Amino acid sequence: MTNIVWRRRGSTCGSCARCFLEIDVMEYIADAMPYARAGWRTASRATAISTVHALYHQADEVICFGVKLSGPVRELVSTVVDPFLIAIDAQMRGSGLPGDCGLLPRSVSGFDLLGYLSGAERRLMQGWSDPGWPDDIRVVHVFPCYACELSAAWPTQRFASIVRDLQVLDIARTPSPYIEMKMRGGKSKLLIKNWSHETLRSTLVYAKILAEEPEGVLEVKNLMGDVLAFSKADGWHAYEDRITAHALRSSLA
Repeated sequence: MTNIVWRRRGSTCGSCARCFLEIDVMEYIADAMPYARAGWRTASRATAISTVHALYHQADEVICFGVKLSGPVRELVSTVVDPFLIAIDAQMRGSGLPGDCGLLPRSVSGFDLLGYLSGAERRLMQGWSDPGWPDDIRVVHVFPCYACELSAAWPTQRFASIVRDLQVLDIARTPSPYIEMKMRGGKSKLLIKNWSHETLRSTLVYAKILAEEPEGVLEVKNLMGDVLAFSKADGWHAYEDRITAHALRSSLA
């Protein structure tokens, strides 16, 4: 079983030099190991399919970063992981990570941004310790993302819901753009009247069906709110390339 390691630390009360207090201080998860970069530790959980590595830095709050690799035993490659930790350290020396969630304009290893999530919606490292992090310790999961995937304007629960749809622990992944769609088919009877969040892959599947139907209509809205429409009147020329380019557009473009 994984446990939190505690130690006793002496401290004066601040008003009397002769008064000495003993304070319980959480240090780290028991089976964690020091990581090469100063201040960071790492722990892992493995299955026959994959290994999740959690790197974390503890000061006034716990900052954690996750990496998922295929296979039961995989070592972290510092040249791949360290650029992310360097960016996180720089952010913590600056404005920190305010609020329960957000996006930071820090481009790392091909990603556009660093996102973060804390509070009850955080999933990384939950259940890794017993009895768990104390309630007064803030634990923040920081992860890389693309500008077409998430909006900092979303409420925390919606932000967290979309994060869970992304493979944020895969630091070699390609973009998974956020899009919504409406559609109306003919023979296929496909119908979505109200804007619905869909993956790019499923949207392209629907587009292929609708493009072959004279009554087919498809509207695709990207993260910026721009709408791209297809129908017999609008034409379906190069619809796959056009939908993909539309979905990948962001405010950074």
